[in-house]
Amino acid sequence: MRNGVVALLVAVLVIGACTTEPGSSGSVDTTTTASQSTSASSAGSTTAAVPPTTVASRPNGAAPLRGFSLSPRSSTAEDFQNFLDLVAEGGTLLEWVGDGLAWASEAGTPDVAVGLSASIDVEPITIGGWTRTEDGSLLRPLTDENVAAYVDAARSFAARHRPALIGFGVEIDTHWREFPEQWEDSTALFAEVADAIHRASPDSQVFVAFQLERLRGMQGGLFGGENDDALAAWHLVDDFPTADLIVFTTYPGLVFDTVADIPNDYYSSILEFVDRPIGFSEMGWPAGGDLGVYSGTPEDQADFVSRFPELIEGLDVAFYTWSFLFDQPIGPPFDSMGLFDEDGSARPGWDGWLGRN
Repeated sequence: MRNGVVALLVAVLVIGACTTEPGSSGSVDTTTTASQSTSASSAGSTTAAVPPTTVASRPNGAAPLRGFSLSPRSSTAEDFQNFLDLVAEGGTLLEWVGDGLAWASEAGTPDVAVGLSASIDVEPITIGGWTRTEDGSLLRPLTDENVAAYVDAARSFAARHRPALIGFGVEIDTHWREFPEQWEDSTALFAEVADAIHRASPDSQVFVAFQLERLRGMQGGLFGGENDDALAAWHLVDDFPTADLIVFTTYPGLVFDTVADIPNDYYSSILEFVDRPIGFSEMGWPAGGDLGVYSGTPEDQADFVSRFPELIEGLDVAFYTWSFLFDQPIGPPFDSMGLFDEDGSARPGWDGWLGRN
C-alpha cells in the first residue's frame, strides 16, 4: 500500500496529536501549526511526498462520493494506518476541515491530507473556514491584509492540487445569527476566495456549508430552543451566488427522538430552496450518551446509516461525509458518533455502511 509514502505522510500529520475544534459538530481540526510545519520540513520534503494532483469534476448523475473526515482512533502511526485502510475499504473520499489559512503552506495539513488521499486512491476534500463553529466568531478580523491572506492561500492550494471539490465556510449560518453586522464582509470574502479558486483551477467546484437543522428553523432538542419555521434562514443561500454547490452539516438526532421520526421529505425538501447540487460535509447519529430521549444506541446509528441513502433519493448529491470513523474525545453527543467505538470495535453501522446488513 505504498507504505513508504504513507509512513512519511502519517509522520508529518501526527507530529502533534489531533486536536478537537470546538463547535456544535465537534469536528476534528488537524491544522498544522507553524512549529509543526518546521519540524515536518526538517524531517524531509513534504512537497516531494505530496505531488500536485489533477482531478476531474464529478460527472452529472454520478453516484455521490462518500467517506470520512480525518478521525483516526489516535495519532499513532499504527492507528493512522488502520484508519486509512478502513477509509479505503468503505469510502471514496477523505475530508479535512480547518483554518482556511492552512491552505497556504505546502507543508501544511491540507497538503498532507491530499497526499494521504492519493495514497489510498480516494478523493480529497478540504474545507477552510474563517469563523468558529461554536459561536460564529471570526478566527481573525477581516482586515485587508487578512482577506488577502485568505485569498492567496486558497489560490495557491487550488493551483497546486486542482481539487474537484473545495469548501470555504463551515456552518456559516451561525456567523450570520450571532454577528449579523459582519455578514456583508464575510459574503464578500467568500466571493473573492471562490473567484481566486476558479481562476487558478477552473474545473474546481467551490462550496459553502450551512448547519441544516438550524437553517430549517429546527432549534429545539439539544439546541435548547424551539422548532419554529419562522426561524428558518434559507434566504442565506442566495447570498452565495458564486457557490457551485450548497453543502450542509446534518445531525437529525439533535432534534428527533428516533430515526423513524425523520420525515420522508426531510432532505428532498431542500429542493424548494436550493437550485444547485448539494453535499453533506458532516453527518452522524450517536450510538450512546446520557441525554434522555436524545441518547442513541448502536442500533439507532445503524438505522440512520441505512436510511440516509433512501432519504436523499432524487437529490443531486455530490458527496456525503460521516463525521467520525472512530469515536473522538469530544463532548456529547458527538463522542459516540464513530462507526467504531473507542476500543476500536466496529459498531453495526459499519456493516450497514458497507452494505453487509
